Amino acid sequence: MTSAKIGQQFNFGMSFAFGPATPAAVVNVLARSHFEVTQVSDRVALDPDFKKLYLRSIDICNLFPLSLTRSISEQSSRIIDEFVSQFTEIIEKRDTYSFNSLTLDVEPGSVAGERECNSNRLSLLKRLGLKLSGKDITLCLPVRIPYATNDLAESSLKFLSELMCPDYQFCVDIHPHELPLDYSVDELMRWYQFDTKTIRFIYEPELGNNLVLDHLKPWIVFLTKNCFRGNIFFAPVISDETHLSHEITSLQSMIAEL
Repeated sequence: MTSAKIGQQFNFGMSFAFGPATPAAVVNVLARSHFEVTQVSDRVALDPDFKKLYLRSIDICNLFPLSLTRSISEQSSRIIDEFVSQFTEIIEKRDTYSFNSLTLDVEPGSVAGERECNSNRLSLLKRLGLKLSGKDITLCLPVRIPYATNDLAESSLKFLSELMCPDYQFCVDIHPHELPLDYSVDELMRWYQFDTKTIRFIYEPELGNNLVLDHLKPWIVFLTKNCFRGNIFFAPVISDETHLSHEITSLQSMIAEL
């Protein structure tokens, strides 16, 4: 599903990072929707029925367990080498997976006292960056809004700059129900706006935290004004496929109103 107004260059899509992740569930839901971009696991991306959907853009997420990616830079050299090897295998199968980007849950920011940890992360991601060279693949690093501290957001941008790799960008995870009433999109995006590939709206409809038009409008205005050309993913935290189907119907109706 493309954006609704002339001048908007981004696309709306579904992320299955936090929902029913079986290939059958994903295919069933997407086949009944108008979304042409999606974020799925590598397992789903390899499914023959998924490939028949002929989507415009695919981002692969959840490549490795979160417990591993958040600590991998502090592991032994043997474990790190194996991690890089597995990552390389995925990159080399790009034509098989048919993806445009990858999202890797390695925290780019750091706080005071974590300089050594940050240095190790930097070294690891530079190794991965070499594998991306010339492949036309973007590796997205998730950052959170609202962020824990302004310093953490600023350090994320500094970290990205220190990588010196054009194939790295941010995946901005927006948690709309955690934002204060008087928030400023311009202020929240000041560290990320020029280096963002994807946006994810993460919310929990099963807990009653539904995504509504008022949550979206300020961000759509900002992204249009700043000529954002990436993908906006709706990423509901949902455990049930039937509930997900109803959610997609609701989302498509909401997009039509934008």
